Amino acid sequence: MPADRAYTQRLVRVRAYYRQYFQGAFTEEEMLKLISLCIDSPPFDCLRPEWHKKNRTHNWRNYATEGLEEIWPTLSSLQKVIMADALQQWADREHWN
Repeated sequence: MPADRAYTQRLVRVRAYYRQYFQGAFTEEEMLKLISLCIDSPPFDCLRPEWHKKNRTHNWRNYATEGLEEIWPTLSSLQKVIMADALQQWADREHWN
């Protein structure tokens, strides 16, 4: 299965869980467990990123805007995991010569 298709299918599952979470179907802790089953490996530092430590390649923090960095502390753990995973997907597509 192509990587983009697999990612799209994961994202569909995550969105479905997210909708159920907001309807009160489960707690945030339960939600994070469900998300972890859908997301292969969210960036290890997504809950408390060190924004000043940006690697040259394949680093999700390189794709975060200043605005996102500013509001990061206000996001829930679930929102941080989902956002970091999306940014990591972009970072993983980098091609260097």
